[in-house]
Amino acid sequence: MEEAQLKIAEESLNDPSLYTEIFVAEEETGDLLGFIEVKPHKDFLSGIEQGTL
Repeated sequence: MEEAQLKIAEESLNDPSLYTEIFVAEEETGDLLGFIEVKPHKDFLSGIEQGTL
């Protein structure tokens, strides 16, 4: 699972979408705790633009 998450993170960092924000959490020691990628998309049913985590 950790390997898959790292692959997804690497892909996001290497090819970010327009209006995509990536937030990284780390320990004071610099150890990575995790990240979240937020990007806009249109809801399939309503057509309303919203954010996706």
